[in-house]
Amino acid sequence: MPLYQLDNSTAAQHARVDLYDDFFFIPHLHKDFELAYVLEGEVEVCLRERRETARAGELALVFPNEIHAYATPHRSRVLVCVFSGDYVGAFAHETQGRRGARSVFDGTPGLRAYLEECFLSGRGADRFALTGAFYAVCAQFLREVPLAPFDAQHDDLLCRLLAYVEAHYREDISLHSAARAIGYSPNYLSRFFHAAVGMHFRRYLNQYRIQYACQLLEEGGLSVSQIALECGFQSIRSFNRAFAEQMGRTPTQARR
Repeated sequence: MPLYQLDNSTAAQHARVDLYDDFFFIPHLHKDFELAYVLEGEVEVCLRERRETARAGELALVFPNEIHAYATPHRSRVLVCVFSGDYVGAFAHETQGRRGARSVFDGTPGLRAYLEECFLSGRGADRFALTGAFYAVCAQFLREVPLAPFDAQHDDLLCRLLAYVEAHYREDISLHSAARAIGYSPNYLSRFFHAAVGMHFRRYLNQYRIQYACQLLEEGGLSVSQIALECGFQSIRSFNRAFAEQMGRTPTQARR
């Protein structure tokens, strides 16, 4: 069941950099680009129906709204950079309707040194350095990886559905209301969404709401009943049930 990452999908000029040992991440998607640079060992990159191996010194670039996952067969150390498309607007425009024939590529010694200087030196990187680093990655990706046509209509429809959820998840919405807003039949959208994301629309919507609920529970200030309504649930009972199904405990237990 893929996870939709709200925190990697909503902000302009968003960049998050993390360093992982023995990198593993469940299937997920978000609106940002994602770069994985393998420093040590190797990592399996699973993207749609494709499975690739990135070894030490290699990089992998994942495009927005692509379901992807990672696993470490033995050992790994991986630098992961998630960044919004406005950092690389020209690249995002150039690749619209196309995707790489693969995700993993070699890069160059100079590029790897530049990434390590930006993200591992401890000196930090301002937005100009970030833009330069991300454009350097995208430019090298285009040099090494051929682009293949991608179903742009599929991509656009998925983005519109995700955007609808993002804009209205606090309201009493459903697959039928999404279908009316987007202009497709509910039956078609149901089949499309399940094929694209791997779950039914209602389950995905609840998962999205629960992520927001977790943020509100951590912040405090609202009661569990208030959080349920703020997240779009129509009753505390439905909120508790959806929360327990996803998190394995009730909202009250999570708050404690």
